[in-house]
Amino acid sequence: MTCSHVRLARVSALAAALASSCLGSAWAAPATISASPVYDHPSAQVGVSGTGFGVSQAVDIYFDTTDVGLAVTNGSGAFNNVPINVPASAVPGQHWITGVQRFKGRAAQTSFDVWTDWAQDKFDRRKKAYNPYENVVGPSNASSLDLDWVYQTGFTDDLVYQPMAVADGVAYGISYDGQIFALDTTTGSPLWYINTGVTFGYSGGVAVSSGALFVCLPGGLEALNASSGQTIWSVPISGCAASPAVANGVVYVGDASDHVYAINASTGGQIWQATVNGADGFIAPAVGDGSVFIASGETIYALDAGSGSSEWSATTGGNIYGTPAIANGKLFVGSYDNNLYAFNACCGGVEWKVNFGSGEFHGAGSPAVGPDPYNPTLVYVPTADGNLTAVSAVTGNIVWQTNLGDGAGPYGAPAVANGVVYVAGGYNGYVYALDASYGTLYWSAADDEYAVFDVILTNGMLFAGADAFAINGGNYPAYKKHRSAPKLSALHPDLRLKPHYGTP
Repeated sequence: MTCSHVRLARVSALAAALASSCLGSAWAAPATISASPVYDHPSAQVGVSGTGFGVSQAVDIYFDTTDVGLAVTNGSGAFNNVPINVPASAVPGQHWITGVQRFKGRAAQTSFDVWTDWAQDKFDRRKKAYNPYENVVGPSNASSLDLDWVYQTGFTDDLVYQPMAVADGVAYGISYDGQIFALDTTTGSPLWYINTGVTFGYSGGVAVSSGALFVCLPGGLEALNASSGQTIWSVPISGCAASPAVANGVVYVGDASDHVYAINASTGGQIWQATVNGADGFIAPAVGDGSVFIASGETIYALDAGSGSSEWSATTGGNIYGTPAIANGKLFVGSYDNNLYAFNACCGGVEWKVNFGSGEFHGAGSPAVGPDPYNPTLVYVPTADGNLTAVSAVTGNIVWQTNLGDGAGPYGAPAVANGVVYVAGGYNGYVYALDASYGTLYWSAADDEYAVFDVILTNGMLFAGADAFAINGGNYPAYKKHRSAPKLSALHPDLRLKPHYGTP
Protein backbone atom coordinates (compact mmCIF):
# COMPACT_ATOMS: atom_id res chain seq x y z
CA MET A 1 0.00 0.00 0.00
CA THR A 2 1.38 3.39 -0.93
CA CYS A 3 1.88 6.21 1.59
CA SER A 4 -1.04 8.10 0.10
CA HIS A 5 -3.27 5.08 0.56
CA VAL A 6 -2.17 4.76 4.19
CA ARG A 7 -2.95 8.42 4.86
CA LEU A 8 -6.36 8.05 3.18
CA ALA A 9 -7.18 4.97 5.26
CA ARG A 10 -6.25 6.78 8.51
CA VAL A 11 -8.37 9.82 7.61
CA SER A 12 -11.34 7.58 6.74
CA ALA A 13 -10.98 5.66 10.01
CA LEU A 14 -10.84 8.91 12.01
CA ALA A 15 -13.94 10.27 10.25
CA ALA A 16 -15.79 7.03 10.89
CA ALA A 17 -14.83 7.10 14.57
CA LEU A 18 -16.02 10.69 14.94
CA ALA A 19 -19.30 9.90 13.19
CA SER A 20 -19.82 6.82 15.34
CA SER A 21 -19.21 8.84 18.54
CA CYS A 22 -21.82 11.40 17.51
CA LEU A 23 -24.57 9.19 16.10
CA GLY A 24 -27.37 8.61 18.57
CA SER A 25 -25.66 10.72 21.21
CA ALA A 26 -27.97 13.13 23.01
CA TRP A 27 -25.03 15.12 24.32
CA ALA A 28 -22.66 15.33 21.36
CA ALA A 29 -22.65 19.14 21.53
CA PRO A 30 -20.72 20.68 24.45
CA ALA A 31 -22.72 20.92 27.64
CA THR A 32 -23.61 24.42 28.79
CA ILE A 33 -25.01 25.83 32.00
CA SER A 34 -26.45 29.27 32.87
CA ALA A 35 -27.90 31.09 35.87
CA SER A 36 -30.68 33.65 36.14
CA PRO A 37 -30.02 36.23 37.44
CA VAL A 38 -26.28 36.40 36.79
CA TYR A 39 -25.59 37.94 40.21
CA ASP A 40 -27.46 38.13 43.52
CA HIS A 41 -27.02 38.39 47.28
CA PRO A 42 -26.16 35.63 49.77
CA SER A 43 -29.19 33.41 50.52
CA ALA A 44 -30.88 34.38 47.24
CA GLN A 45 -32.65 31.76 45.12
CA VAL A 46 -31.25 31.40 41.61
CA GLY A 47 -32.59 29.46 38.61
CA VAL A 48 -30.05 27.21 36.84
CA SER A 49 -30.53 25.82 33.32
CA GLY A 50 -28.41 23.44 31.26
CA THR A 51 -28.18 21.86 27.80
CA GLY A 52 -26.05 19.20 26.12
CA PHE A 53 -26.31 16.56 28.84
CA GLY A 54 -27.56 12.99 28.43
CA VAL A 55 -31.25 12.13 28.17
CA SER A 56 -33.04 11.59 31.50
CA GLN A 57 -29.81 11.96 33.44
CA ALA A 58 -29.17 13.23 36.96
CA VAL A 59 -27.01 16.38 37.02
CA ASP A 60 -25.57 17.65 40.30
CA ILE A 61 -25.41 21.44 40.58
CA TYR A 62 -22.57 22.82 42.66
CA PHE A 63 -22.07 26.30 44.05
CA ASP A 64 -18.28 26.44 44.21
CA THR A 65 -17.55 23.02 45.73
CA THR A 66 -20.87 22.45 47.55
CA ASP A 67 -23.56 20.29 45.95
CA VAL A 68 -26.70 22.42 46.27
CA GLY A 69 -29.14 20.89 43.75
CA LEU A 70 -29.97 17.84 41.65
CA ALA A 71 -31.49 18.35 38.21
CA VAL A 72 -32.99 15.71 35.92
CA THR A 73 -32.70 16.27 32.18
CA ASN A 74 -35.52 15.91 29.67
CA GLY A 75 -35.64 14.09 26.33
CA SER A 76 -33.30 16.66 24.82
CA GLY A 77 -30.67 16.39 27.53
CA ALA A 78 -31.64 19.74 29.03
CA PHE A 79 -33.07 21.12 32.27
CA ASN A 80 -34.59 24.52 32.87
CA ASN A 81 -34.74 26.88 35.83
CA VAL A 82 -33.86 24.44 38.59
CA PRO A 83 -33.79 26.48 41.83
CA ILE A 84 -30.71 26.60 44.05
CA ASN A 85 -29.92 28.80 47.03
CA VAL A 86 -26.79 30.91 47.18
CA PRO A 87 -25.08 29.98 50.47
CA ALA A 88 -25.53 32.60 53.19
CA SER A 89 -21.77 32.47 53.73
CA ALA A 90 -20.89 33.31 50.11
CA VAL A 91 -18.64 36.37 50.24
CA PRO A 92 -18.74 39.17 47.65
CA GLY A 93 -17.23 38.71 44.21
CA GLN A 94 -16.89 35.90 41.70
CA HIS A 95 -18.10 32.35 42.33
CA TRP A 96 -18.80 29.35 40.11
CA ILE A 97 -21.85 27.20 39.38
CA THR A 98 -21.03 23.76 37.97
CA GLY A 99 -23.29 21.06 36.56
CA VAL A 100 -21.88 17.51 36.59
CA GLN A 101 -23.74 14.52 35.14
CA ARG A 102 -23.59 11.67 37.64
CA PHE A 103 -22.93 9.06 34.96
CA LYS A 104 -20.30 9.55 32.25
CA GLY A 105 -19.29 12.85 33.88
CA ARG A 106 -20.58 15.39 31.34
CA ALA A 107 -19.94 18.82 32.93
CA ALA A 108 -20.24 22.58 32.40
CA GLN A 109 -19.43 25.68 34.46
CA THR A 110 -20.54 29.31 34.57
CA SER A 111 -19.37 32.29 36.59
CA PHE A 112 -21.73 33.85 39.13
CA ASP A 113 -21.18 37.03 41.14
CA VAL A 114 -22.36 37.55 44.72
CA TRP A 115 -23.15 41.14 45.64
CA THR A 116 -25.39 42.73 48.21
CA ASP A 117 -26.91 45.81 46.62
CA TRP A 118 -27.51 48.88 48.80
CA ALA A 119 -29.30 50.25 45.79
CA GLN A 120 -31.06 53.29 47.20
CA ASP A 121 -31.22 55.64 50.15
CA LYS A 122 -31.35 53.63 53.41
CA PHE A 123 -30.98 50.27 51.65
CA ASP A 124 -34.44 49.72 50.21
CA ARG A 125 -37.91 51.19 49.79
CA ARG A 126 -38.78 50.69 53.48
CA LYS A 127 -35.83 52.90 54.52
CA LYS A 128 -34.77 50.78 57.49
CA ALA A 129 -31.04 51.27 56.70
CA TYR A 130 -30.58 47.59 57.54
CA ASN A 131 -28.55 45.19 55.40
CA PRO A 132 -29.72 41.61 56.13
CA TYR A 133 -27.12 39.92 53.87
CA GLU A 134 -23.81 41.33 55.11
CA ASN A 135 -21.40 38.50 56.00
CA VAL A 136 -17.90 40.01 55.88
CA VAL A 137 -17.79 42.63 58.65
CA GLY A 138 -19.23 41.77 62.05
CA PRO A 139 -18.56 42.04 65.79
CA SER A 140 -15.37 39.96 65.55
CA ASN A 141 -13.57 42.16 63.01
CA ALA A 142 -15.28 45.58 62.85
CA SER A 143 -12.35 47.00 64.82
CA SER A 144 -10.09 46.14 61.86
CA LEU A 145 -11.79 48.55 59.46
CA ASP A 146 -9.32 50.90 57.82
CA LEU A 147 -9.39 53.43 55.00
CA ASP A 148 -9.26 51.70 51.63
CA TRP A 149 -9.70 54.57 49.14
CA VAL A 150 -10.98 58.14 48.75
CA TYR A 151 -12.70 59.43 45.65
CA GLN A 152 -11.29 62.84 44.74
CA THR A 153 -14.10 65.15 43.64
CA GLY A 154 -13.70 68.75 42.46
CA PHE A 155 -13.65 70.04 46.05
CA THR A 156 -10.43 69.84 48.02
CA ASP A 157 -12.25 68.15 50.90
CA ASP A 158 -14.07 65.69 48.62
CA LEU A 159 -17.52 66.69 49.80
CA VAL A 160 -20.12 64.00 49.20
CA TYR A 161 -22.96 64.78 51.59
CA GLN A 162 -25.36 62.06 50.55
CA PRO A 163 -24.77 58.29 50.72
CA MET A 164 -23.70 56.35 47.70
CA ALA A 165 -25.83 53.61 46.18
CA VAL A 166 -24.08 50.31 45.46
CA ALA A 167 -25.20 47.76 42.86
CA ASP A 168 -23.37 44.97 41.03
CA GLY A 169 -20.02 45.99 42.50
CA VAL A 170 -20.35 49.63 41.44
CA ALA A 171 -20.84 52.66 43.73
CA TYR A 172 -22.87 55.62 42.46
CA GLY A 173 -23.07 59.05 44.02
CA ILE A 174 -23.35 62.84 43.79
CA SER A 175 -20.71 65.29 44.96
CA TYR A 176 -21.22 68.78 46.34
CA ASP A 177 -19.65 70.32 43.25
CA GLY A 178 -22.22 68.75 40.92
CA GLN A 179 -20.54 65.56 39.77
CA ILE A 180 -22.51 62.36 39.23
CA PHE A 181 -20.14 59.39 39.31
CA ALA A 182 -19.84 55.61 39.11
CA LEU A 183 -16.89 53.95 40.87
CA ASP A 184 -15.41 50.47 40.96
CA THR A 185 -15.90 49.52 44.60
CA THR A 186 -12.67 47.55 44.72
CA THR A 187 -10.36 50.38 43.66
CA GLY A 188 -12.43 53.57 43.85
CA SER A 189 -11.54 54.27 40.22
CA PRO A 190 -14.22 56.12 38.23
CA LEU A 191 -16.01 54.08 35.58
CA TRP A 192 -17.73 57.24 34.34
CA TYR A 193 -18.70 60.65 35.66
CA ILE A 194 -20.76 63.64 34.58
CA ASN A 195 -20.03 67.22 35.53
CA THR A 196 -23.40 68.92 35.72
CA GLY A 197 -21.99 72.35 36.52
CA VAL A 198 -24.51 72.75 39.36
CA THR A 199 -23.68 72.73 43.08
CA PHE A 200 -25.84 70.11 44.76
CA GLY A 201 -25.21 71.06 48.38
CA TYR A 202 -27.46 68.97 50.62
CA SER A 203 -29.48 67.44 47.81
CA GLY A 204 -30.55 63.83 47.81
CA GLY A 205 -28.80 60.66 46.85
CA VAL A 206 -29.34 58.30 43.97
CA ALA A 207 -31.18 55.01 43.38
CA VAL A 208 -30.34 52.10 41.09
CA SER A 209 -32.82 49.62 39.62
CA SER A 210 -32.88 47.40 36.51
CA GLY A 211 -29.78 48.96 34.98
CA ALA A 212 -30.94 52.56 35.47
CA LEU A 213 -29.64 55.26 37.83
CA PHE A 214 -32.30 57.66 39.11
CA VAL A 215 -31.26 61.10 40.34
CA CYS A 216 -32.94 64.41 41.11
CA LEU A 217 -31.27 67.23 39.16
CA PRO A 218 -32.20 70.92 39.28
CA GLY A 219 -34.23 70.43 36.11
CA GLY A 220 -36.09 67.37 37.33
CA LEU A 221 -35.89 63.62 37.76
CA GLU A 222 -33.58 61.81 35.37
CA ALA A 223 -32.93 58.16 34.56
CA LEU A 224 -29.38 57.47 33.42
CA ASN A 225 -27.89 54.30 31.99
CA ALA A 226 -26.07 52.83 34.98
CA SER A 227 -23.29 51.48 32.74
CA SER A 228 -22.54 54.66 30.80
CA GLY A 229 -24.28 57.62 32.44
CA GLN A 230 -26.22 58.42 29.26
CA THR A 231 -29.71 59.86 29.76
CA ILE A 232 -32.58 57.41 29.26
CA TRP A 233 -35.39 59.83 30.09
CA SER A 234 -35.98 63.07 31.96
CA VAL A 235 -39.09 64.37 33.72
CA PRO A 236 -39.36 68.09 34.63
CA ILE A 237 -39.99 68.39 38.39
CA SER A 238 -39.32 71.78 39.94
CA GLY A 239 -37.47 71.58 43.25
CA CYS A 240 -36.63 67.88 42.92
CA ALA A 241 -33.85 67.37 45.44
CA ALA A 242 -34.54 64.29 47.55
CA SER A 243 -33.37 60.73 47.04
CA PRO A 244 -35.83 58.82 44.84
CA ALA A 245 -37.51 55.72 46.27
CA VAL A 246 -37.94 52.83 43.83
CA ALA A 247 -40.48 50.07 44.36
CA ASN A 248 -42.08 47.60 41.93
CA GLY A 249 -41.00 49.47 38.80
CA VAL A 250 -42.15 52.87 40.09
CA VAL A 251 -40.02 55.85 41.17
CA TYR A 252 -41.49 57.99 43.96
CA VAL A 253 -40.16 61.47 44.67
CA GLY A 254 -41.32 64.73 46.26
CA ASP A 255 -40.64 68.32 45.23
CA ALA A 256 -40.49 71.65 47.05
CA SER A 257 -43.91 72.71 45.74
CA ASP A 258 -46.25 70.49 47.75
CA HIS A 259 -46.19 67.60 45.28
CA VAL A 260 -45.40 63.89 45.37
CA TYR A 261 -44.94 61.99 42.10
CA ALA A 262 -45.10 58.38 40.99
CA ILE A 263 -43.12 57.86 37.78
CA ASN A 264 -42.87 54.73 35.62
CA ALA A 265 -39.25 53.62 36.04
CA SER A 266 -38.98 52.24 32.49
CA THR A 267 -40.59 55.03 30.49
CA GLY A 268 -40.60 58.14 32.68
CA GLY A 269 -44.36 58.39 32.29
CA GLN A 270 -46.25 59.96 35.18
CA ILE A 271 -48.52 57.51 36.97
CA TRP A 272 -49.94 59.98 39.45
CA GLN A 273 -49.29 63.29 41.17
CA ALA A 274 -50.51 64.14 44.68
CA THR A 275 -50.51 67.34 46.71
CA VAL A 276 -49.52 67.56 50.37
CA ASN A 277 -49.21 70.74 52.41
CA GLY A 278 -45.70 72.13 52.67
CA ALA A 279 -43.88 69.22 51.05
CA ASP A 280 -40.11 69.38 51.39
CA GLY A 281 -38.22 68.28 48.31
CA PHE A 282 -35.21 67.36 50.45
CA ILE A 283 -37.00 64.54 52.30
CA ALA A 284 -37.17 61.15 50.60
CA PRO A 285 -40.36 59.08 50.76
CA ALA A 286 -40.61 55.56 52.16
CA VAL A 287 -42.71 52.89 50.47
CA GLY A 288 -44.25 49.85 52.13
CA ASP A 289 -47.46 48.02 52.97
CA GLY A 290 -49.09 49.48 49.84
CA SER A 291 -48.48 53.09 50.90
CA VAL A 292 -46.08 55.96 50.28
CA PHE A 293 -45.08 57.85 53.43
CA ILE A 294 -43.54 61.31 53.24
CA ALA A 295 -42.76 63.94 55.85
CA SER A 296 -43.71 67.58 55.42
CA GLY A 297 -43.19 70.16 58.13
CA GLU A 298 -44.61 68.65 61.30
CA THR A 299 -46.79 66.14 59.45
CA ILE A 300 -46.47 62.60 58.10
CA TYR A 301 -48.66 61.81 55.08
CA ALA A 302 -49.68 58.34 53.90
CA LEU A 303 -50.69 58.03 50.24
CA ASP A 304 -51.94 55.00 48.35
CA ALA A 305 -48.95 53.73 46.37
CA GLY A 306 -51.08 52.82 43.37
CA SER A 307 -53.23 55.93 43.03
CA GLY A 308 -51.72 58.67 45.20
CA SER A 309 -54.98 59.14 47.08
CA SER A 310 -54.72 60.29 50.70
CA GLU A 311 -54.98 57.56 53.33
CA TRP A 312 -54.15 59.42 56.54
CA SER A 313 -51.98 62.13 58.03
CA ALA A 314 -50.56 62.60 61.53
CA THR A 315 -48.87 65.53 63.22
CA THR A 316 -45.87 65.65 65.55
CA GLY A 317 -44.87 68.53 67.81
CA GLY A 318 -42.00 69.75 65.62
CA ASN A 319 -40.57 69.71 62.12
CA ILE A 320 -39.47 66.41 60.61
CA TYR A 321 -36.20 66.45 58.66
CA GLY A 322 -35.58 62.74 58.22
CA THR A 323 -37.06 59.96 56.16
CA PRO A 324 -39.43 57.67 58.10
CA ALA A 325 -38.59 53.97 58.43
CA ILE A 326 -41.17 51.18 58.02
CA ALA A 327 -40.94 47.95 60.04
CA ASN A 328 -43.30 45.52 61.79
CA GLY A 329 -46.40 47.48 60.80
CA LYS A 330 -45.04 50.68 62.31
CA LEU A 331 -43.65 53.93 60.95
CA PHE A 332 -40.70 55.36 62.93
CA VAL A 333 -39.85 59.04 62.65
CA GLY A 334 -37.91 61.59 64.69
CA SER A 335 -39.28 65.09 65.23
CA TYR A 336 -37.77 68.43 66.24
CA ASP A 337 -39.86 68.22 69.42
CA ASN A 338 -37.15 65.76 70.60
CA ASN A 339 -39.48 62.76 70.35
CA LEU A 340 -39.15 59.54 68.43
CA TYR A 341 -42.62 58.48 67.23
CA ALA A 342 -43.93 55.05 66.31
CA PHE A 343 -47.09 55.45 64.21
CA ASN A 344 -49.38 52.65 63.17
CA ALA A 345 -48.56 52.33 59.45
CA CYS A 346 -52.10 51.28 58.72
CA CYS A 347 -54.00 54.25 60.05
CA GLY A 348 -51.66 56.79 61.67
CA GLY A 349 -52.33 56.28 65.37
CA VAL A 350 -49.41 56.83 67.76
CA GLU A 351 -48.27 53.46 69.13
CA TRP A 352 -45.71 55.09 71.41
CA LYS A 353 -43.30 58.00 71.58
CA VAL A 354 -40.12 58.51 73.57
CA ASN A 355 -38.64 61.88 74.52
CA PHE A 356 -34.90 62.50 74.33
CA GLY A 357 -34.80 65.69 76.39
CA SER A 358 -32.17 67.96 74.84
CA GLY A 359 -31.35 65.37 72.19
CA GLU A 360 -33.05 66.85 69.16
CA PHE A 361 -33.32 65.22 65.75
CA HIS A 362 -31.71 67.66 63.39
CA GLY A 363 -30.24 67.77 59.91
CA ALA A 364 -31.02 64.68 57.89
CA GLY A 365 -31.18 62.42 60.93
CA SER A 366 -33.36 59.35 60.39
CA PRO A 367 -33.82 56.21 62.45
CA ALA A 368 -32.49 52.81 61.41
CA VAL A 369 -34.28 49.58 62.28
CA GLY A 370 -32.70 46.15 62.68
CA PRO A 371 -33.24 42.79 64.38
CA ASP A 372 -31.35 41.91 67.51
CA PRO A 373 -30.71 38.39 68.87
CA TYR A 374 -30.97 39.50 72.51
CA ASN A 375 -33.77 42.06 72.38
CA PRO A 376 -36.89 42.81 70.36
CA THR A 377 -36.28 44.65 67.09
CA LEU A 378 -34.37 47.84 67.83
CA VAL A 379 -34.66 51.36 66.44
CA TYR A 380 -31.35 53.22 66.33
CA VAL A 381 -31.61 56.97 66.77
CA PRO A 382 -28.85 59.61 66.35
CA THR A 383 -29.36 62.92 68.18
CA ALA A 384 -27.64 66.31 68.20
CA ASP A 385 -26.22 65.86 71.71
CA GLY A 386 -23.80 63.24 70.37
CA ASN A 387 -25.76 60.19 71.50
CA LEU A 388 -26.67 57.08 69.57
CA THR A 389 -29.63 55.40 71.25
CA ALA A 390 -31.26 52.01 70.74
CA VAL A 391 -34.99 51.85 71.45
CA SER A 392 -37.25 48.80 71.53
CA ALA A 393 -39.46 48.86 68.45
CA VAL A 394 -42.18 47.11 70.44
CA THR A 395 -42.38 49.24 73.58
CA GLY A 396 -40.36 52.41 72.94
CA ASN A 397 -38.18 51.70 75.97
CA ILE A 398 -34.54 52.73 75.73
CA VAL A 399 -32.31 49.63 75.58
CA TRP A 400 -28.93 51.39 75.48
CA GLN A 401 -27.43 54.80 74.85
CA THR A 402 -23.83 55.61 73.91
CA ASN A 403 -22.32 59.07 73.79
CA LEU A 404 -19.86 59.46 70.93
CA GLY A 405 -18.06 62.42 72.47
CA ASP A 406 -17.75 66.15 72.02
CA GLY A 407 -18.67 67.45 68.61
CA ALA A 408 -20.15 64.17 67.38
CA GLY A 409 -23.74 65.34 66.94
CA PRO A 410 -24.67 62.74 64.30
CA TYR A 411 -26.59 64.26 61.42
CA GLY A 412 -27.37 61.21 59.35
CA ALA A 413 -29.02 57.85 59.60
CA PRO A 414 -27.06 54.94 61.06
CA ALA A 415 -26.58 51.73 59.09
CA VAL A 416 -27.15 48.29 60.65
CA ALA A 417 -25.55 45.08 59.39
CA ASN A 418 -24.47 41.75 60.88
CA GLY A 419 -24.72 42.78 64.53
CA VAL A 420 -22.98 46.14 64.11
CA VAL A 421 -24.43 49.66 63.86
CA TYR A 422 -22.48 52.38 62.05
CA VAL A 423 -22.93 56.15 62.27
CA ALA A 424 -21.05 59.30 61.28
CA GLY A 425 -20.40 62.36 63.43
CA GLY A 426 -21.79 65.59 62.06
CA TYR A 427 -19.12 67.97 63.36
CA ASN A 428 -16.07 66.02 64.44
CA GLY A 429 -15.52 64.19 61.15
CA TYR A 430 -15.45 60.69 62.66
CA VAL A 431 -17.27 57.49 61.75
CA TYR A 432 -18.12 54.87 64.36
CA ALA A 433 -18.97 51.17 64.65
CA LEU A 434 -20.83 49.94 67.74
CA ASP A 435 -22.22 46.64 68.97
CA ALA A 436 -25.86 46.64 67.83
CA SER A 437 -27.06 44.81 70.95
CA TYR A 438 -25.26 46.70 73.71
CA GLY A 439 -23.83 49.90 72.22
CA THR A 440 -20.20 49.04 72.96
CA LEU A 441 -17.87 51.06 70.74
CA TYR A 442 -15.85 48.77 68.46
CA TRP A 443 -14.10 51.27 66.25
CA SER A 444 -13.85 54.89 65.16
CA ALA A 445 -11.85 56.66 62.48
CA ALA A 446 -11.39 60.16 61.13
CA ASP A 447 -13.18 60.83 57.88
CA ASP A 448 -12.23 63.44 55.29
CA GLU A 449 -15.64 65.10 55.48
CA TYR A 450 -16.64 67.98 57.76
CA ALA A 451 -20.22 66.75 58.01
CA VAL A 452 -20.92 63.28 56.67
CA PHE A 453 -24.58 62.38 56.52
CA ASP A 454 -25.72 58.76 56.12
CA VAL A 455 -23.26 55.89 56.00
CA ILE A 456 -23.82 52.51 54.34
CA LEU A 457 -22.28 49.07 54.91
CA THR A 458 -22.39 46.52 52.12
CA ASN A 459 -20.14 43.84 50.64
CA GLY A 460 -17.83 44.24 53.61
CA MET A 461 -17.21 47.94 52.92
CA LEU A 462 -18.25 51.03 54.84
CA PHE A 463 -18.96 54.04 52.63
CA ALA A 464 -18.94 57.43 54.35
CA GLY A 465 -19.08 60.40 52.04
CA ALA A 466 -16.27 60.00 49.48
CA ASP A 467 -14.34 57.56 51.69
CA ALA A 468 -14.45 53.76 51.64
CA PHE A 469 -13.30 51.66 54.59
CA ALA A 470 -12.61 47.93 54.50
CA ILE A 471 -11.11 45.25 56.75
CA ASN A 472 -7.34 45.89 56.87
CA GLY A 473 -7.80 48.55 54.22
CA GLY A 474 -9.02 45.97 51.71
CA ASN A 475 -6.23 43.48 52.36
CA TYR A 476 -8.53 40.64 53.34
CA PRO A 477 -9.37 37.42 51.43
CA ALA A 478 -13.10 38.19 51.25
CA TYR A 479 -12.39 41.15 48.96
CA LYS A 480 -10.81 38.99 46.27
CA LYS A 481 -12.98 39.88 43.30
CA HIS A 482 -11.90 37.11 40.89
CA ARG A 483 -11.67 33.45 41.85
CA SER A 484 -10.66 30.39 39.83
CA ALA A 485 -13.22 27.76 38.86
CA PRO A 486 -13.06 24.62 41.02
CA LYS A 487 -11.57 21.47 39.54
CA LEU A 488 -14.09 18.74 38.77
CA SER A 489 -12.07 16.32 40.87
CA ALA A 490 -12.87 18.46 43.93
CA LEU A 491 -16.64 18.04 43.46
CA HIS A 492 -18.42 15.23 45.27
CA PRO A 493 -22.16 14.55 44.92
CA ASP A 494 -24.54 14.74 47.84
CA LEU A 495 -26.56 11.54 47.48
CA ARG A 496 -29.23 12.86 49.87
CA LEU A 497 -30.49 15.50 47.43
CA LYS A 498 -33.93 15.06 45.94
CA PRO A 499 -34.23 15.45 42.16
CA HIS A 500 -35.79 18.53 40.60
CA TYR A 501 -37.14 18.44 37.06
CA GLY A 502 -37.23 22.22 36.58
CA THR A 503 -39.90 24.11 34.70
CA PRO A 504 -41.21 22.97 31.29
